[in-house]
Amino acid sequence: MTRLDVLQELSNVQAALKDMRATRGADGKFADPLTQVSLDKNNARYLELSSLLTDLNIEEEQRKLQVERDVTTRDNADSGREKPNLSYDASFWRWATQSMENPNLSADEKRMLSTRAASEVRGTSINIGSTDSLGGYAIPQEFSNEIESMMKWYGGYQAFGKWDSNAGGSMKYPSIDDTATTGNIPGQGTASTVADLTLGQILFGDYTIDSKIIKVSDELDNDNGVGLIKEILRDFLPSRLGRAVNTYLTNGTGTSQPYGFTTTVTNSALTTAGATAITQAELMRVMYSVDRAYRQSPGTAWMVSDTIMGYLRTLELGNTNTVPIFTPNLDVVGAEPVKLFGYPIYINNDLAAAHATTRLPVTATKSVYFGDFNKYKVRSIGGVNMSRNDQLYWAERSIGFRGYVRKDGNLVNANAIKYLLQA
Repeated sequence: MTRLDVLQELSNVQAALKDMRATRGADGKFADPLTQVSLDKNNARYLELSSLLTDLNIEEEQRKLQVERDVTTRDNADSGREKPNLSYDASFWRWATQSMENPNLSADEKRMLSTRAASEVRGTSINIGSTDSLGGYAIPQEFSNEIESMMKWYGGYQAFGKWDSNAGGSMKYPSIDDTATTGNIPGQGTASTVADLTLGQILFGDYTIDSKIIKVSDELDNDNGVGLIKEILRDFLPSRLGRAVNTYLTNGTGTSQPYGFTTTVTNSALTTAGATAITQAELMRVMYSVDRAYRQSPGTAWMVSDTIMGYLRTLELGNTNTVPIFTPNLDVVGAEPVKLFGYPIYINNDLAAAHATTRLPVTATKSVYFGDFNKYKVRSIGGVNMSRNDQLYWAERSIGFRGYVRKDGNLVNANAIKYLLQA
């Protein structure tokens, strides 16, 4: 359990104990004997959690002391030279977790953080509910990688083609589709036929997607130190950013935001015969509607929402065969199938969901996508950044944190992915 988990459960147990003690009669006994049993269990749990919290506090203090020793040693060894990444990490977390009562960093720390921040060219902002206009600093690489990894839990964009760029601003990406062109046998003494490649260009922007502001009271900061702030940021930054990024990369309109792949994928494989049903044969036809050249790509996959996945798992091969279309995972009980007809399946809950009551596909929705998702490019500029605002919530004695990433997306080949449309 994290310190945040322990504190939350400890608070719940304290509240439960208070409520139960309030029902004690004048004789000191409870009307319901089971209440005493529950009280004893909660008292025991309270003692367990208190002991666990003490251990976690000791561990955190030991980690903080070790970081301080490492920073001091390295700063002394590297005097007059640029500080290594560990010093940057330590300086970043001192900046992020410092109390409002002591908001200053050393000149060397400010210089180190500002040098990294200056290299981050800001792009167009999608400011999702945030009023914080202050700049921030790049999150240390290890933590940035952790957040990027956790963000992928919140949708299917981990399947998309990756394109990292160091500089911001608009950039062009080449597009080409030559699947309809074939060679030929020219007649003897006849010049070869010219069939030029048709090259296009797709413009990628640079959009800042933020987490909205997370407020942390200065009292909480002072009472619990750097460890709790880290836990809060680790818990909430990835989830907020992950949901936002997947939403925009899936359904973005392309107007002041990324082109989501559902917006750019305009080719329908077919329309289902039933408005609220999908057959095994229709899935096969979707798969073979995509050109073989794209089906050979390592990025070729299916993509559906979680509830549509639940529906697909009920389908069977053929009309009379009772064999499910998915091979059960015998290694892990309850595990999701990882492939359908040999291709990976990605769950993206920003796609059309099944009906909340019937659990069947919904008419007129795009229920299933299939194709080479590497052809949907996701541009990432830099890593994850974070800003801190002490002034905005000064009257509340709170600190505002805001995480943000810079991304854009677009489909570079319109024939690479197709969808199944419900009738």
